[in-house]
Amino acid sequence: MESTTDILTQAERIEEEFLQLYDSVNWETVNERKRADVIDSFWVDIYKVVFKPIPGEQIFNNCKSRLKTYDVNEMEEVVEMYIKLCKRYGGVIKINQFANLTGIHRATLWLWNSNNNTSSYVFNLNSNAITEEENSIIYINNTDNGVVVYKGNNRYTNKENTEILSSLRFDVIKKLREEMQDSNTNGLSNDTMGHAIRANNEDELGKLYEPKRMLQQATVNRALTAAELPKLSDNKQENSTDIVDI
Repeated sequence: MESTTDILTQAERIEEEFLQLYDSVNWETVNERKRADVIDSFWVDIYKVVFKPIPGEQIFNNCKSRLKTYDVNEMEEVVEMYIKLCKRYGGVIKINQFANLTGIHRATLWLWNSNNNTSSYVFNLNSNAITEEENSIIYINNTDNGVVVYKGNNRYTNKENTEILSSLRFDVIKKLREEMQDSNTNGLSNDTMGHAIRANNEDELGKLYEPKRMLQQATVNRALTAAELPKLSDNKQENSTDIVDI
């Protein structure tokens, strides 16, 4: 009988393992403030099952993940699954926890983000970053199946005996940041003060209430008053001189 792990995608396996861990917790005994901490503890356990290389598996570049980072479609599916599970079950979206889940080094994620000069999530990593910097920190698994061998960031095709440099990357941090901002907006929307903060600071709401402009004017007034302090000091000195002369 074929194992279900042989037909599930990596994103689907994440969900399967997550739900098993989630169902094993007696949530009635968990303080609501500790809920996110408990969910954070799931990611390392899921990594060990889904992404951690198995003993004896051939690896390159200090590999710590079976996730092919040059496969942008697979990367996006994994990112989307991580976000969905956090939002649906009360987790908190964090870059550090995504690294714990996948085994991809945080420095690698930040390298991609700093090199993404496009407005999209998918971009081409320049060759200098690939050969000089990424090769020293990225963790990619070798998947030699007799047809295609993946070594680090290079894809070798045996059939044509050619080497193709894979430069496509998915900007994980860009995606996670946007989702974190959305979650923060949801949190602000849960109370009256949060609504006011959003209305006064978010251009897309189209409101920007008068209190914001009043606050800005008050700031200007305070600055002008501070600028006048030297004049007050001068007046004080003149008064003290008059007293001495008397």
